[in-house]
Amino acid sequence: MNEENKDEAELGYTLLPKHFGKRFDSNIAKISLERAKDINLKRITAIIAPNNLPYRKILMKMGFEL
Repeated sequence: MNEENKDEAELGYTLLPKHFGKRFDSNIAKISLERAKDINLKRITAIIAPNNLPYRKILMKMGFEL
C-alpha cells in the first residue's frame, strides 16, 4: 500500500527468465487485482519497462491504462 494514501497500491513482481511465458505473470496480476478489490483499494498502479511489451499487454487486458 501507499504509505501516504492507504487507498492506493502498486502492482509489481519479478520472474526469473526460466518462468517467462508460463502464465505466472498473468495469474499473479489477476490474483493481486482480485485481492485489491477485496480490501477496497481505489487505485492500483504498475510501472513497467518501456520495452516489456508482454507485461504491458497483460495489464491492458486487465483494465490498466497507459
